[in-house]
Amino acid sequence: MFKSILVAGFLGSSLLLAGCDDLNKAVGSKKSEDAPASVSADNPVTGNVADSSEKHKELSAEVAHLILADGSFDAIMDTGIEQGMQVFSANMKAQLGRDLTPEEYAMYEKAFAESFRETFPVEAWEAPLAEIYARHFDSNDLAGLTAFYKTELGKKLLKNQGVLTKESAEMGLKVVEGKQQEFVNLFTKKLGNAVN
Repeated sequence: MFKSILVAGFLGSSLLLAGCDDLNKAVGSKKSEDAPASVSADNPVTGNVADSSEKHKELSAEVAHLILADGSFDAIMDTGIEQGMQVFSANMKAQLGRDLTPEEYAMYEKAFAESFRETFPVEAWEAPLAEIYARHFDSNDLAGLTAFYKTELGKKLLKNQGVLTKESAEMGLKVVEGKQQEFVNLFTKKLGNAVN
């Protein structure tokens, strides 16, 4: 249960990268014929960043910190807690044979939220998230992301990460639910064709 909640919460990180297409608009771009091959014409960084191991690590840590700062981590945690309580409440209903009373729900929610936040503090996420970004982006990319996340548009994207994640997950469920029978029918047909 917790694994799926936390993974769903951090899907928002991929949504943050969707804003990178507008990076040039937000921070400008360097278009130079003599730019090194490692720096694309669309790279928003106004100069090369030495790609030393230490600088790369520092930049990835800064990106991770920015992603988890300014309330975005709290929004992700709130979404995780809300989703976790939905699962917990359903399990309790099955065990008790009834819905939780509002007082019971509030008591469990408080204990759940406190336990969740104490077990999974922001500090536990920064280093692993930095490692992920370090694997997928060079120093110039990380500098560009840092520059973008410091713009008004970047800050707005970070601030709305939790809401975007939650609404995207809800939208995804609605899309799947609306076409679930169509999928089952098509899958059954294709599976039958593959077996025959």
